[in-house]
Amino acid sequence: MIPMTRARYERADLGEPLPPVLKSLARAGVQHRRGQLALVAGAPGRGKSVVAQTLALGVAEHGLPVLYLCPDTDAVTMRGRMFAMLTGVTVDEADQAMARNPASVDEVLSRFNFVRWSFDTYVTTDHIAEACEAYAYGWGAWPALVVVDNVGNVADRGGGEDWNAWERTLSHLSDLAKTINAHVLALHHLTGEYDDGDKVPTLSALRGKVSKLPSLIMGVYTPYEGAMGFSVLKNRSGRASASGGVVYEMPCDFERMQLDGGCFTSAEVVDVPKVNYQEEGDIEWS
Repeated sequence: MIPMTRARYERADLGEPLPPVLKSLARAGVQHRRGQLALVAGAPGRGKSVVAQTLALGVAEHGLPVLYLCPDTDAVTMRGRMFAMLTGVTVDEADQAMARNPASVDEVLSRFNFVRWSFDTYVTTDHIAEACEAYAYGWGAWPALVVVDNVGNVADRGGGEDWNAWERTLSHLSDLAKTINAHVLALHHLTGEYDDGDKVPTLSALRGKVSKLPSLIMGVYTPYEGAMGFSVLKNRSGRASASGGVVYEMPCDFERMQLDGGCFTSAEVVDVPKVNYQEEGDIEWS
């Protein structure tokens, strides 16, 4: 325990915002902070993974280490999406490029080799912690951003189901964020009445009502063709509305995997920052 007068001597980067990627949200005060857990929820096929992959590559483009755990989608699909996202071609054109000239695709993707991907279909919170440790051993730095796509694909080591399991998973992910001072972004689903994806999500629409632990919760939907809507449902650092009253929209081109007009043309790619892993210690779950 410490008095508040000692708080300024704690880690200076605890709670530090990651570099802004989706500028429209950043201008509105939506920030992804280190040491915190965020949740992005939406209907199937409405862009949760597009948001997560955009944030992952955008943060990596600023030179920060990223770990992306994706038991929900296969490597080939994510590879094609990433190529489309970075080049502006369509996903179909990306698939053709991967088939005809995979070396040229690798040349583009190699800029982000310090983004590590896991496509294991069976994942537990222990596996996630071990993946973070493996990343730190390999690169000399904890990931600044950890993406879990998605919560429903994480097996509960306690054998629970549905909301009990999701609550335990989010509790572990929240602990992980604080332990390694990373921003942990988890994806989740909404209840059935929001499956069409054109209705503004509310906080009560989260499957399992798992809203207690995340510092930031956003629901995504499609307000009209060519756009993605973000309903900010919880935000400890800015405006939010549990009833869906704080909404922001941005251009979205699913065919080319582009959000907010494209996010990968301005930042300079720099070296991954190094830390002494041994000083950080192993991850231990409480």
